[in-house]
Amino acid sequence: TIALSMRQTVQVRIAPDRTVLFTKTDSGDIRNAFRLNVANRGEEDARVEVRQQGLNQGRVVFDKPLVVKAGEEVQTTFYVEA
Repeated sequence: TIALSMRQTVQVRIAPDRTVLFTKTDSGDIRNAFRLNVANRGEEDARVEVRQQGLNQGRVVFDKPLVVKAGEEVQTTFYVEA
């Protein structure tokens, strides 16, 4: 029963997309792609935000807010540009 009580409601995994190491945008910025997998094991919908910290003038490019319904798993891609 201890393991059940320690189970996290929302599991988030982020991994770099290695098919292309990076791309250069029209403005000259470097863009890296990442895969985001979110599994919601809870009983309520979960909202997921991705933020970056520590990269001067860096920004996360995420197409839309991610809401994962209870009991579902979602996979998507986001980008970090600098």
